[in-house]
Amino acid sequence: MPRRLFLFPTLTGVFITVFGAAFLALGGWLLALGGSPYYVVAGTLLVVSGVLMIMGREGSLWW
Repeated sequence: MPRRLFLFPTLTGVFITVFGAAFLALGGWLLALGGSPYYVVAGTLLVVSGVLMIMGREGSLWW
């Protein structure tokens, strides 16, 4: 199997982690302004899922 196919889950995990970090940071800002904690929770779960995907764990896909 070509090596580039093994890189796809890792790159997807990096992509999800970066977007999760943005959700987490901007969601924290919105929460500080009196908004809903939804984006903080969603960002946290995206970061955890992205890191698990980078590590190659199956748990990243079955939450």
